[in-house]
Amino acid sequence: SWSHLDAKTNESLVPGQQPGTYTVTSFLIAMPSSQTDGKPVTCRVEHESFEEPVLLSVTLDVPYPPEVSISGFDDNWYLGRREVALSCDVRSKPDPTGYDWSTTNGTLPPSAVAQGSQLLI
Repeated sequence: SWSHLDAKTNESLVPGQQPGTYTVTSFLIAMPSSQTDGKPVTCRVEHESFEEPVLLSVTLDVPYPPEVSISGFDDNWYLGRREVALSCDVRSKPDPTGYDWSTTNGTLPPSAVAQGSQLLI
């Protein structure tokens, strides 16, 4: 059996090569996400020949797509405002390789300078 949050399991039982033996395969099925990455999972194996159950643990290393938000917007925009910094906050695995800032019409105003994850206005 497995211990993990919000995951399903799928198990198969196949007769082994020797009479009276079986091979049990158990799959842990989870959606890859930032919440899954870094979580420990444990497979618990019980068998009549074991004095106690055997526990096998691993830590999940899960790549996941970017989760993006923009911070720094304070709802106080006015004509002529200066020294505004917006940040593109990204959580992903692997890390982002670049940032591309634009407006709804595509071009940034001359007063805007993109510096990686920050847009300075």
